[in-house]
Amino acid sequence: MDPSTLVGVALGWGALMTAMLLEGMSPTTFVNVPALVLVCLGTAGATIASFRFAHLRQVAGMLRQTVRGTEDTSETIAMMVRLAAFARKHGLLEMERTLGDVSDPFVRRAFSLVIDGQDPDAVRYSLEDEFAQTEERHRIGERLFTAAGGYAPTLGIIGTVVGLVHMLQNLSDPGRIGPAIATAFLATLYGVSVANLMLLPVANKLRAQHEQEFMVKRVVMEGVLGVARGDNPTELQERMLVLLPPKAREHYAKARRASREGAAPSAPSPAPGAHS
Repeated sequence: MDPSTLVGVALGWGALMTAMLLEGMSPTTFVNVPALVLVCLGTAGATIASFRFAHLRQVAGMLRQTVRGTEDTSETIAMMVRLAAFARKHGLLEMERTLGDVSDPFVRRAFSLVIDGQDPDAVRYSLEDEFAQTEERHRIGERLFTAAGGYAPTLGIIGTVVGLVHMLQNLSDPGRIGPAIATAFLATLYGVSVANLMLLPVANKLRAQHEQEFMVKRVVMEGVLGVARGDNPTELQERMLVLLPPKAREHYAKARRASREGAAPSAPSPAPGAHS
């Protein structure tokens, strides 16, 4: 689980509430039900009008995705190296019995293509097609929350204009002008706050998780193609590491050194939890 989204959103709203209290304001001062209804329902309406219902039904899953932990690229590389060593020693057909113990369905599918005897180029094309379909699914969530984050401030401005129009129609009592203007601007506050402290952070988190997952899939594809070609596991490891940013490579190297220093030498296992 990755709690950064929940922590960040809570911290952002907490900072807003703390600033209000430090200014000596009462939280009830910022309550304006009509403005809240306009911003929330208006943003929801504009977003619903922009996307298909099939995509909107996935919103709950998208939100769960923001707190789901992402795969560790270093662990994926280590697993692919072990599988490559196993395939080099025992052959591709022997790998089939180990795939049931691999938790990642993409890894299982990729190796199944190789075990079925498909040409490495055919395997690459098949996996790249899957990449494209996965990317399209992931981009929907990012686009949805980005669109909602754009609509919310606009609806807030509309709410402020509505409040100001109402105030201008009731200028008979000058003492109520100040409070009326303050109340009108609450709609803008709601729209900007919801967009920047909830909707846009969720969109950015979905994009970051997509990029991380895509990196893992590229590593898997390179590893599977190397196994299909019968590459040396050490050379294959270096080729997969090239796909990582420099800091990630350093992290992987440190983890491998710590693993070698902290454990006695042993034969590579085919996969986590694989049959002996």
